[in-house]
Amino acid sequence: MNYLALHAKMRAMGARLLRPEDYRQLCSLHGPEALRAQLAGRSTPEEEWARVLRFVGAGRRALQAVALSPGQAPDLHYYLRAWDAVRALPGPNRAAISHILGSEIDLRNIQWVQRLKQHGLPPEALYPHLIPLHYRLRREDLRRWVEADASQAAPCAPDMPQVLATAVKRWPRSVAVALRYFWHKQQEAQNLTAIAEGLRHGLSPEEILTHLRG
Repeated sequence: MNYLALHAKMRAMGARLLRPEDYRQLCSLHGPEALRAQLAGRSTPEEEWARVLRFVGAGRRALQAVALSPGQAPDLHYYLRAWDAVRALPGPNRAAISHILGSEIDLRNIQWVQRLKQHGLPPEALYPHLIPLHYRLRREDLRRWVEADASQAAPCAPDMPQVLATAVKRWPRSVAVALRYFWHKQQEAQNLTAIAEGLRHGLSPEEILTHLRG
């Protein structure tokens, strides 16, 4: 596979991602219809995913190991299947995607515990919601935090943009550069959904911006 060509394609696609000033302009539109008109002709994450899968050729197996569709919300079974598939990959793709997926698993577990603790659930009610895998977050550290009271500080959560940037730098001959792009594309899609909802409810541009990621 030509990884130089993959990096060049991802740079070109990344240049089309929305920037902070684009979000500010979209938040100032008058209603969801105006937003749809502004975004007409823009590719969806699913369309771009299919395009990249065709482009990567031999790298397709590595990408398919970690995503059924960029628009599909991952669940517990997704992570279990994806982890097994990634561990069966050869070479740099295994190392790079293990780093990315493992960091995401750690992050998801931290986020779930934080969310459920806010609702006052006891420790025994938290465990069924956790992904039974770990990467940098040690199992015993997670267990101690789950069983601690609500005042206990959370473990340090992975910074996914930094995780992805590190994977691209350490494993340039892998599909990490494509996964980094699609992570940002998914963030963009979630931001556009938040903008559409904000416009529908008549929120001010400043209020809508507070709900955006990144």
